[in-house]
Amino acid sequence: MMQKLIPILCLALAACSEKLAEVAVAPELPQGVRPDFMERIDSTTLKEAIDRAGQNVQVEAGEHALDIPCDGVSENEFAKVTFKVDPQVLTVLTFKSCGVSFQTIFPE
Repeated sequence: MMQKLIPILCLALAACSEKLAEVAVAPELPQGVRPDFMERIDSTTLKEAIDRAGQNVQVEAGEHALDIPCDGVSENEFAKVTFKVDPQVLTVLTFKSCGVSFQTIFPE
């Protein structure tokens, strides 16, 4: 039984690892935002990347959603942004007041 389970587990782990992607969040705050700007970005899937801004973090490949504060407009406004993360590239997110810019870096 155990001899059959180990190869199946290895295959399952290999399949899961193919669905991971690298994401980095630029650590700079947008000009004119509140100091707690990064803490108020709402994302269940990119929380670790936001918390570890400046470092590459592995996240699940596919679609992600963010609610980004619009400090330049109103403290209670948020921009809803959705985007896809490709497992073949490093995606770098640079937050703007009320938005985000995306840069993809292809591995050498």
